[in-house]
Amino acid sequence: MVTLSLVYLGLLSLWGVRGEVAPNFNNCKEFFFREKPVSGLNITLPTPVEPNTQNLPNPEKCLSAYNAASPAYICQIYNNQYYFATLYDRARRIPLYSAYKMDMKAKPERMGSIVNYEPQLVHPELAQNQMNKSRCLREIQNYNKKETNSCPEKDKYKKYKQNYKLNWSQAVDEDYSSSQGNYTRGHLNPAGHHQQDASQATMTFTNVAPQNPTMNQVHWNQYEQKLKVLNQDCSNVYVVTGVVPGKEWLNYRVNVPSHYWNAFCCTDNNNKPLWSGGALCPNTHEGRVTEYNTVAELQNVLGKDFDIELNIFFNRCQFNESYSVPYWKCFLILVIWIIVRTCKKMQMKRIVCIISYKLMPILSRTKFPLSTLTSFKGITQNYSQPTSNINMDTHLSHHKSMKSKKVFGLVLCTQRFLRHHRIFS
Repeated sequence: MVTLSLVYLGLLSLWGVRGEVAPNFNNCKEFFFREKPVSGLNITLPTPVEPNTQNLPNPEKCLSAYNAASPAYICQIYNNQYYFATLYDRARRIPLYSAYKMDMKAKPERMGSIVNYEPQLVHPELAQNQMNKSRCLREIQNYNKKETNSCPEKDKYKKYKQNYKLNWSQAVDEDYSSSQGNYTRGHLNPAGHHQQDASQATMTFTNVAPQNPTMNQVHWNQYEQKLKVLNQDCSNVYVVTGVVPGKEWLNYRVNVPSHYWNAFCCTDNNNKPLWSGGALCPNTHEGRVTEYNTVAELQNVLGKDFDIELNIFFNRCQFNESYSVPYWKCFLILVIWIIVRTCKKMQMKRIVCIISYKLMPILSRTKFPLSTLTSFKGITQNYSQPTSNINMDTHLSHHKSMKSKKVFGLVLCTQRFLRHHRIFS
């Protein structure tokens, strides 16, 4: 009895690590904020069904993606390690989104070309690692030859041939070549947000969708680089990039998204939210990136304009007011900062200057230090009344030095303090 139990547990453990295409993201949930995957995205089309299969031997074993569920939950594996998660629409042959953690130390550079495919989209029994086309075809060939499968690759059974099975299960390089330059392979999880193997892992056709060249190389690329600047002081940055399916098709097989969207959640070293944001861009030559100060704003737009109802991050990555720098401390720090600046400029050595010099580092050691920009962005984003008409992201782009960001954050926080106590309205 004990032996049977051990065998049963062993089989369960093997099933848990068997492959990256599964019914859920349990094997790679660490790429989602609080390990809670995106929910509510119910726009997937059903898996395509092969016609005229009456005379095929052993179709349930030999047909590509036979009775496979759509969407496919892919825990992206490269060199036997998980790097990100992708929700893949089998019918549209594009990812609906990819979720990952941004590497803030990564340099914005590509790691080769997009060459890899997902074998388990063909048959769940195939290898779990993404691999190039030749290796993938060899995997399918070996599967066909197994006695338990007996999938004849004869001319009259073309649906069992390696290339046919791979093409049926996912987008391939020829689909993009057919566009004659009108569309490029657009990353959802960009290589520039990672380094080394993590960057190489993004080079798979299950992580790209047709993207306008100008939008890909200019507008969206600039936004991807800006994300690293906006979040340079976060301990963790959870990112989800997705698409809005369109009406156009590439090579009659691959859907061309009408828009690309992005959401990010910045957290501290305790994984508590500091701020969030998002972006949306039409997949056109003229398309411009529209940025949003919170994930909630982006979700509202996706629901209202595209009828895409979803919850990207747990609790929308909402900043908790109780974690912020208190109003009174912001006000006090700003006053002392002005005194310190004045003392330095005037080269004064009065007692008030000496006291201010001593107090400044003590007051700055809040639960979230000022260098995290909590007071700058976090404390302002969840109040019903805006602190000013200044667009936060626009102001960020004009204040790239940490000193400017800290000072502006203190000003906004102090403004809240004064309004709160009705010192001015």
